[in-house]
Amino acid sequence: TPSIKSDQVLANLYEPKDLAQGKKRGYVELRKNGERKRLHYRLFEDAAKYNLTQEAQKIPYKFLVIGTTADNIVLYQQIKDFCENVNNAQLVTLSHSNHDLEEEWQKVEQEIRSWFKNWAE
Repeated sequence: TPSIKSDQVLANLYEPKDLAQGKKRGYVELRKNGERKRLHYRLFEDAAKYNLTQEAQKIPYKFLVIGTTADNIVLYQQIKDFCENVNNAQLVTLSHSNHDLEEEWQKVEQEIRSWFKNWAE
């Protein structure tokens, strides 16, 4: 069964050399919108303890997963595999957005509204 580990998803944000340096110095830096943010390396170590697929299988109700084929942080194949292996996950696929979903925000909003409406019935 393919599974997603939390540290794999976090690692997609960084180059392998940056992670190796981060382990040595105790933190990694993320540059976004001209700002530098530090993330303590212990977060990666803690995340390695969790298997998102196994944890999600424990959720007793349906939940919505929105994935995009253009995401470079959580790879679409990971999302697809996750949803195929978690019975209660319902996947909505976008194709024109990156991880922040900004390009298709109206579709995201529509899908969420529809999901809640159907969930409540």
